[in-house]
Amino acid sequence: MKTLVKRSTVLISTAAIFVACATSCSSASSATSNCGPPTNCASEDAGRDAVGSDGESSSDGGIACPSGKGPAMASLPASNGNSFCIDTTEVTVEHYAAFIAASAGNTIGQPAECSWNMSFGPDTTNFGCSASTNDVVQHPHDPVRCVDWCDARAYCQWAGKHLCGAVGGSPVAPGDLADVTKSEWYSACTSQGKYPYEYGTGFSSGRCVDSSYAGVGSQGPVAVGTARQCHSPDSPFATVFDMVGNVSEWVDSCSTATGQTDICPTLGFDFKTNQATCQFDMPPQKPLRFYADTTIGFRCCAH
Repeated sequence: MKTLVKRSTVLISTAAIFVACATSCSSASSATSNCGPPTNCASEDAGRDAVGSDGESSSDGGIACPSGKGPAMASLPASNGNSFCIDTTEVTVEHYAAFIAASAGNTIGQPAECSWNMSFGPDTTNFGCSASTNDVVQHPHDPVRCVDWCDARAYCQWAGKHLCGAVGGSPVAPGDLADVTKSEWYSACTSQGKYPYEYGTGFSSGRCVDSSYAGVGSQGPVAVGTARQCHSPDSPFATVFDMVGNVSEWVDSCSTATGQTDICPTLGFDFKTNQATCQFDMPPQKPLRFYADTTIGFRCCAH
């Protein structure tokens, strides 16, 4: 786990790279920036043509989704007859770099349970995290990792979204994480309760980024959208990628709201798992609110 006192200076060199690259991307009109491959700076990697890019949101007769910051969003039906939006991929290193540049070290506006959080910068010292984990030049389209629950929440708020929780935007109780009528994330992953795996009823080894994924094994995540078959077979859920495998994801669900040691489950499992499902991931060393390591990332929702 991270030390109880949030790091405030360890990210200085990484933040400098983040700011420089985010500035480059914001001013570039095309493929010349070193922030990403030869496309729009704000686009995704291999999955970009399927899920869109920043500034675009897919909608199948649902609500209009926020756009302009982070992954494109998909509008999905909720069991109550309404709709909600969810990021079509995990938030990437490049997306998070833009947030770091925009926040400029300002951490005000956090809820009381995050009052200890003095920096939104990714951890660079604990549980395998280092400055290279979120190198925006080398890994712009990988999911951002080594961020704690409060960092993820702050990013989603900045993007005009919220950390995925209950349908409607409030936190979801841990006991309701596998209830499609209450959990945005679980409803999206299971195609509203139809499938136990994001892609269908039966497990398919290596279809998503798990320990059997070709060329990766359990070595680390890959650029979002790379696993082109890791999505639902059903529209509009088919526009959402990587909900199982790659990295497990923070959601707006914690045991209590007292502070940094609240237990906050993650969902979807990660690249080290040999059979990733849509169920919540509660390892023996339960993830706490201030926990950050190389297997946890996040995506945002909106309503």
